[in-house]
Amino acid sequence: MGLSFLAPFFFAGLVALTVPILVHLTYRQKGTIVPFPSLMFVQKVPFKSMRRQKIRHWLLFLLRCAALTLVVLAFSRPFLNTASIASVLSPASREVVILLDNSHSMSYTGRWEAAQQAARNIIDDLSPSDRASLAIFSDAAQLVVRSTPEPSVIHTALDVIGPSNRSTRYAPAIGIAQQLLIESDLPAKEIVLITDYQRTGWDRDQAIQLPEATTLTGIDVHEDVASNLSVATVVLQREATTVSEKFVVTARIVNQGDEPAENVVATLSIADEVVDEHTLTLGSNSASTFQFQPQSVSSEVLEGTVSINSSGLKENSSDHLPGDDTFYFIVNPGETLKVLLVENNNGHETDSLFIEGALSVATRPAFHVQRTRVNQLQSGDLADIDAIVLNDIAFPSGSAGAALRNFVESGGGVFIAIGELAHPSGWQHDDARALAPRFGGDVIDRNAEFGGVLASYDRDHPVFEIFSTPRSGDFTAASFYRYWRLEPDEGDLVLAGFDDGAPALLARPVGLGRVLIWPTTLDRFWSDLVVHGQVFVPFIQQATRYVAGYEAPESWHTVGDSIRLVALDELQFPEGTAVELVTPGGNRMDLIATGMAPGATITRETSDRIPVDDPGFYTLRWSDDGSDYTRTVAANLDRMESDLSKLDPEELTAALTYGAIGSGDRSLANQVAPESREARQAWWWYLLVLVFVLLAAETALSNYLSPRSAPSPT
Repeated sequence: MGLSFLAPFFFAGLVALTVPILVHLTYRQKGTIVPFPSLMFVQKVPFKSMRRQKIRHWLLFLLRCAALTLVVLAFSRPFLNTASIASVLSPASREVVILLDNSHSMSYTGRWEAAQQAARNIIDDLSPSDRASLAIFSDAAQLVVRSTPEPSVIHTALDVIGPSNRSTRYAPAIGIAQQLLIESDLPAKEIVLITDYQRTGWDRDQAIQLPEATTLTGIDVHEDVASNLSVATVVLQREATTVSEKFVVTARIVNQGDEPAENVVATLSIADEVVDEHTLTLGSNSASTFQFQPQSVSSEVLEGTVSINSSGLKENSSDHLPGDDTFYFIVNPGETLKVLLVENNNGHETDSLFIEGALSVATRPAFHVQRTRVNQLQSGDLADIDAIVLNDIAFPSGSAGAALRNFVESGGGVFIAIGELAHPSGWQHDDARALAPRFGGDVIDRNAEFGGVLASYDRDHPVFEIFSTPRSGDFTAASFYRYWRLEPDEGDLVLAGFDDGAPALLARPVGLGRVLIWPTTLDRFWSDLVVHGQVFVPFIQQATRYVAGYEAPESWHTVGDSIRLVALDELQFPEGTAVELVTPGGNRMDLIATGMAPGATITRETSDRIPVDDPGFYTLRWSDDGSDYTRTVAANLDRMESDLSKLDPEELTAALTYGAIGSGDRSLANQVAPESREARQAWWWYLLVLVFVLLAAETALSNYLSPRSAPSPT
C-alpha cells in the first residue's frame, strides 16, 4: 500500500524539463552599443562572447523545473492506498451506505468474519467529512446506524450483530439504501454491498435501480468452492390400516459439493425418541429420496425431526452450514370430518355406493359418513356435522329445509348432486332457491353422441387444484350422457363446463357457508365418471373438503413467517386468551389472542403474533375453562438458503446501476476502486495550487535578478 497514479502515462511530460535547461544553457549575452562623442580618453577593452554558458541562478532554475514537474504530477492523478492518510486528505464529502448481508447462508464457515472485516475496512477508509450508514439485510432490511460521521459508532454496532436464520433478499436492502441516499444532501453517494451473492436472493422481475450518480461497490465473500449437506424437504403421508392410522415420512437429502458424502446417517425421531435410521451415500452434487418406516398416529400432537450427520464427508469438504441438517415437523392427531349423506326416498341402496367408497379411503382428513333418507331428515341430525351431501333428492321440506339453509348460512357446506330422481319442481321454494339455481325442465340427453365431455375446469380452485399438475388425472376421458342445464344466478361461480357450454359445476357462497351444485348423478347411470377412479375419488374428496371448509393444519412453518394466533384455526383460541410462548431458545413471551382480522396493523396486534425467528419447536401454553392446554408449532429454515449457487456479481450490478455511475471492485483485496480513492483525495488540485505559487515565486525572483544580471553599458 503506497503511492499510486491514476494516469501514469502523463509522466512522459517530464521531457518538458529540458526547456529550462536549454534556456539557461543557450542564453547569449549581447553587448549594448551606447553612442559616445569621443573615445580618445576611454581605454579599449575587448568584448568576449562565450560558446558555453553556466547556470548562474540555480534557485530560479530549480523553481522552473519544480513547476513543470508538479504539472506532470497533477495530470498523472496521484493518490495514496493507505487508508489513514487517504482519509485525512479527502476533500469530497460522501454519503456511504454499507449493506451487510446477515442471512443464514452467511453462517457458512468464514463468511461472516470476512464480511465484518470488509465492513471495518470500509469504515476506516472514510474521511472526516464523510457520513456512513449501516444496514443489515436478509429477507428484510434493518437500519442499524443512520448517517453518522463517527466510525466508532459503526464499529460498536458490528460487534453486536451476527448472521440470522432468515433467507436472502436483495430488494429490501436496495430499497433502504435508496431512501437513505435520496434524503442525503452530500454531493457524493455510494453503496457498499457486502454479501455472498446467493443466487436465490435476486428476483429478476423486480425493477429496482439505484438513484442516479450513485456508485455501487460490491464485496464478495463467497468461496471459490462451497459445499453443503442438507435435509432439503420432508413429506408426511397418512396411511389407513385395519388397526390404526399411520403416517410415513419421506425425506430428501442433498449434497451440494464436489466431493461425495459417504455413510451419512439420516435419523427419524418422534417425541425425542429415535424410531428409524437410514445410512446412505451421495455422490457429488446429487440428492437421495427415501422413506422411513411407517409410524402410528397418536391422539396427541407429536414432535418429529429428521436429522443427518456429516461425518461421512471428507475432511476438506466438511459441512460448513450445519443449520439445515435438521428438519422439524408436527404430526397432528387423526382428523375426521363428519359427513351426512342424504338419499332419495325412492333410491336404491347402491345409489351412494361410489360416493361412500370415495370418502372411505381418505386419510387426511378421514370422513365419517352417516346415511339417511330425505323423509327421515330431522333438524337435530345436522348437529356436529361438517358437510352434507344431497344425492339426487328434492330439497327437504318444512323445518328440515329451514334448518339446512340455516346450517349453510352459519358456515356449513352442502354438495348437491341432481340426477334422475330429482325434479325442478322440488327446488322451487325459497329455502331451496337460496342454495341452488334454477335448472331446466328437460334433461339434456347426449346418448346419441356417445356422451358429452368436460371441456374446462378451474385448476386454481381448491376443488380442482390437485389436478393442475401433469399426469394428475384427465377429466376429459369421462363421458356424460345426461345432465340438467343449470341457470347460474349473479354471484354464482362456474367452476367447470361441458363441451356444449352448459355449466358442469357451480359454486355458490351462502352466508358464511359454501355450496357446490353438480347437475348429473354420482353413479354409472348418467355418466361413467365413477369408473375413472384416478379423478372421481380425489374429486369427491376435494369437493367434500371444500364445502366443509377444511384446511389442513400446518406440519411446519418457515422462519420469517409471522403467525397470528387467530390464524391457527386448529387451536381455536377464545378471544382474549392469555398464551405463554416458549421459543426454541428457551425464551418466554406473553401473547394474547385478539380475534382481529388478519392484516390489521394496530399496535396491540403485536401481542397476537408468534415471532418465527429460529428453527425448532415453539410451545404454546394456555388455560380455558379451568383446563390447561399445550400445543407445539414447528419452524424450519427456508431451504432456499441451503442452495449455495452464486449469482454473477456483474449481473446484479448491471441490473442495479442502469443510469447510475457504475460499480467498484468486488474483491476483498481491493474494496475501494482506484478511481474512488483518487476522487476522494484529489491531490491534483493541491498540486496545481502549488504550481501557481511556484510560478509566482519564479516571476518575482526573475524580475529581481534581471537588473542585477544585466551587463554594464559599453
